Amino acid sequence: MDVLKSTVADLRGRKASKEREETIATLLRTYFLLKDAAEEGAALVEDARPNPVEVIQRLEPALAEERLANWNRSLRRQTARLMGVSSMVYSQEFMDVVSPDLRERLYDVLGSKVDRATSLHGIGAALFFRGIVIDSPEEQARYVSIMAGEEGDLLHMDKIQREVDALQEALESYRQAVTTLATPDEIIRLTRDARAKTTFPAA
Repeated sequence: MDVLKSTVADLRGRKASKEREETIATLLRTYFLLKDAAEEGAALVEDARPNPVEVIQRLEPALAEERLANWNRSLRRQTARLMGVSSMVYSQEFMDVVSPDLRERLYDVLGSKVDRATSLHGIGAALFFRGIVIDSPEEQARYVSIMAGEEGDLLHMDKIQREVDALQEALESYRQAVTTLATPDEIIRLTRDARAKTTFPAA
């Protein structure tokens, strides 16, 4: 919690209540987008393990089509989450209210926008262009591996699980820190609004 003291002091010192609430709302939306991305991403990888391309190739055409449809719906939600949260995490406005220590911790987990092709921003950008051209079933399946940050088709489950665990641990610390930035009533109200704005339809 020490790494967030500068953030807490900054927000509590702001005179404009609207500005403070907007900042907290952004932090909460970031939390929910990352939380949902981690949870649905883990479920998708589990369904496609150990190699999504081979999983599709082994299925009968009708079953492969159904499985790909489910994966593609999940990938659309993941694209929206990753593009949305990357604009928050990597934006100057976001960093203005987050301590350098927390920024570095987030970058350790999510990847630097500048330094890594497999960063949160890079993966979101790659998924964004999915579907612009007509992909074969194998090419569609390969996007599951791209989402997981893999360079090839094979899903390295131990590595992925470590990354998910690290993200979830960081998110819990993040959530606890955000709850100290406002009163309980404010947090309940802002959380309800943030949750509604970061929930994507299942279809």
